[in-house]
Amino acid sequence: MTYLTYVHSRPFGPYIIPISVQSTFLKSYCESNLITYSLPVTEYTIPYCYFSLSRLLEDQSFSENEIVLLVTSMYIFQELSYPMSAYQSLSMNNIPICCVLERFTADIDGVMSQLEQTAYYDSLANQSAVL
Repeated sequence: MTYLTYVHSRPFGPYIIPISVQSTFLKSYCESNLITYSLPVTEYTIPYCYFSLSRLLEDQSFSENEIVLLVTSMYIFQELSYPMSAYQSLSMNNIPICCVLERFTADIDGVMSQLEQTAYYDSLANQSAVL
């Protein structure tokens, strides 16, 4: 099994987590789960840019080994949409995504569904705070 690590420095929902902290967190996760750690691929800080992730996925041989993508948080994907090549590659190859902070693993559709659900619950919480 091949584990790919991926980070970016754009905001994660309400948080901005420095890349060095994300890398340390992923390394700690790998060590505690007996996974060989590799330095994460870092995304450009341009909004809606997933170029580095697309390149990372293009470089993989999906038929030869099972791949798991390790990310710090599901919020990394909050700007990802279906027409983007990274989304299509994750979806077509059915790559599991392990979102370490949330302790949640799913395919890209499951991650996007969880993001939508979280946004919905956040909006309900914000509405009740106003009342």
